Amino acid sequence: MNKDTAEQSIETLEEELQLYKRLIADLPFEINYYDEITNKQVTKKSNERTLTIIPEEQVKIEEEQSPFYFPMLEHHFERLEQFLKPLFDLVPHHIVIIDKNGLVTLCNQQTLDDFNVSLENVLGKPIQDLLQIDESQIRLLQTLRTGKEIVSEEVLDKNYGICNTRIIYDQFGNLVRVISLFHFLNPLKEAEKMNMIGQISASIAHEIRNPLTTVRGYLQLMSQEEIPIAADLLSSLLIPELDRANKIISDFLTVSKNAPVKRTPEKIASFFTHFKNLMYSEAMMRDVELIVALDEELTDTIVLINHNELLQVFINLFNNSIDSKQDTQPLVISIEGKKLNNDIHIIFKDNGIGMSESSLRYIFDPFFSTKETGTGLGLSLSKKIIELHNGSISVSSTLHKGTRFFITLPINNTN
Repeated sequence: MNKDTAEQSIETLEEELQLYKRLIADLPFEINYYDEITNKQVTKKSNERTLTIIPEEQVKIEEEQSPFYFPMLEHHFERLEQFLKPLFDLVPHHIVIIDKNGLVTLCNQQTLDDFNVSLENVLGKPIQDLLQIDESQIRLLQTLRTGKEIVSEEVLDKNYGICNTRIIYDQFGNLVRVISLFHFLNPLKEAEKMNMIGQISASIAHEIRNPLTTVRGYLQLMSQEEIPIAADLLSSLLIPELDRANKIISDFLTVSKNAPVKRTPEKIASFFTHFKNLMYSEAMMRDVELIVALDEELTDTIVLINHNELLQVFINLFNNSIDSKQDTQPLVISIEGKKLNNDIHIIFKDNGIGMSESSLRYIFDPFFSTKETGTGLGLSLSKKIIELHNGSISVSSTLHKGTRFFITLPINNTN
């Protein structure tokens, strides 16, 4: 970032800061807010337009003090949201507010634009309807369940960005709203991927050069009659090495392509029955417990899929789980599925070694691998296949506790 760009960014942030300060100052009620990060307190009386910032050494914290305290009842807060909506529409980030039941009460224009939905289809509806991801991944609901606010947490699902949540209580200490401010960074992430093209090209050359060097070396020795030409050498080493190079190229081309795949209707329950039967012997030999648990309502649910390609996705995930097996406990792999609106939500999880946060950042990037012998194309290929099925895939993981992949696939509602 050059000097002019940095100065422009600082100027933009200063304008936003002044906007927020004017907004808070104009609110027609008393505010008493304590910030746990800076240990400062902001106060404002209802009949004044002046904010008072109390420094850290003068702050007196009550044991049960709420993060946001508003001396008003819930139905009064609805009027406040109507007042805030036009102002929040000016903010170039996602601002969403839900009530104690998880229903959306406010959604700013930037959120509506990025999700391509109308306000009428969002207000009063569950937040899951807007985000279209599993509720276990929704930070607003996480804050609602736990009562713990989220501060600058990086979100790594299909909506990449930085999330903050805050809880609002009424004058009696009852939770009335949870607010989320989400800095949507998908465009920035795509720009970073473009900058990786050079690195990926170098990785392709490196991965293909290894088997080709082996083959060339043996062919050169054969041509100089240093070693005899043997059929078992060709079948056991040279041909497999060429096949390995070809597979690397084929997988990368699949990751790169955007052409639609040929799909046919199939019951999702039948698909996973086939997958479980296919992996049964492997699971037995590896001493792995494989569990498939689909909700009953998915028994006759139809999806439009390319059976072999989608099967490859779950085989890749299965093999990754096998490689993550810990020595301290048996490996358990489970697949859970349920219906949510017009999608099937699948959770593929294991109790393996897990991954670090630094690895999660790049887990779907081509040629990134945590395994010494891995090409780093398995999960990139899986992600591409899911996207070509108009679905999504994301991941969460904790070291020494396991990994979860969250997959959504659209239901085929056509007769």
